[in-house]
Amino acid sequence: MAESLYIRIDSAGHYSGWRTTTPPQPVVYGDSAEALASALGTTGRALLLLPSQALLLTEVILPTRNRQKQLQALPYALEERLASDVDQLHFAVANRRSGEALPAVVVQREQLQAWLTSLQQAGFDISRALPDLQCLPVATTSDWQLLLEDEGALLRCGTHHGFGSQPSLLATLLPLALTEAAAPPTTLHLYDARHHPTSALPFDLPAELTLQHHPLSEGALPLFADPANQQDAIDLLQGEFSRRERVGRLLRPWRAAALLLGLLASLQIGSGYLQLAQLQQQDRQLQQAIEQHYRNTFPTARRIVDPRLQMERQLNALRSSGSSDQFVTLFAAAAPILQRQQGVELQSLRYKRDELELAITIADFQQLDRLKSALAAAPQLAIEIASASASGDRVESRLLVRRRSG
Repeated sequence: MAESLYIRIDSAGHYSGWRTTTPPQPVVYGDSAEALASALGTTGRALLLLPSQALLLTEVILPTRNRQKQLQALPYALEERLASDVDQLHFAVANRRSGEALPAVVVQREQLQAWLTSLQQAGFDISRALPDLQCLPVATTSDWQLLLEDEGALLRCGTHHGFGSQPSLLATLLPLALTEAAAPPTTLHLYDARHHPTSALPFDLPAELTLQHHPLSEGALPLFADPANQQDAIDLLQGEFSRRERVGRLLRPWRAAALLLGLLASLQIGSGYLQLAQLQQQDRQLQQAIEQHYRNTFPTARRIVDPRLQMERQLNALRSSGSSDQFVTLFAAAAPILQRQQGVELQSLRYKRDELELAITIADFQQLDRLKSALAAAPQLAIEIASASASGDRVESRLLVRRRSG
């Protein structure tokens, strides 16, 4: 995703910002990130251009092409060339090699962190951080690119080659760079961002060079913002400064709370599943009890789909047949007698054709006779023992209860 906002920190520590809008807006300058944010706004992702004078642009030969291993090996490969302790430095590598060598950038870790922190605290979302030198127009073997400002100069003499310096040092450094070049250029493109671009140059132009002068009335930032110039630039937001690592650092203090919250949520979900399982088990047991009760009440029933509904239908059939009153009369007369008899268990009852059939188990035949006599003593009941048989230490019997005639 292309950035819509470009921010540059120059060698003097000044900030400038520019939005690639249509029509183009003027470049905004400030002495701090807060001043820049106040004048420019912070909406959108921003590309940061860092001063190459504060960076070391170099190349190194490494035996591996694995990016992670390259970042691990780079400090030790460059250790002898560095004045600072490698633990105080941050290293970044290019996406691809330049021949056998791997282009790399080195910066003081604390300095990079300070730049990023100041911009982030001002509200900017930094997506990339590139060396400003590597965002000049691409240099070829015949064409070098020189940016000249009042307080600094950048010379790009290759895709990853060049240097930043004070303008006064160009008189010495430019001839030296031409001498060391394997194939000296024929043209020097001068991008003049000085306040007075017509003033004298701080160096003598070698006779073998043709000068192409390009005044920059808006300053250097629009020149850097050309995406074509950034294709091979090295992004310093790698390793510990990558977006993924920065987000991780922000989230790390909340990790324990997030883990605790996740644990509580897991316990809550587990408790909910346990309660659901218990309710489902209770529901199955209740359905089984209802079905058993229905079978006890209507022992001739064969297929039971919805015992509650089938029970209602059976009762409605009894009511519509006009025999429900007879059933209630017989059962109301027999029930208290059955309840008073010790050891009598009612297994099922069935009412059909004005006759109530009771399936019972009882202690023995003598008690069965006493039960029959008790039922027969009721003035409205006529009793008949339809069957009786011993089963273990109990007697199973079917009693037919009818309304006594006359």
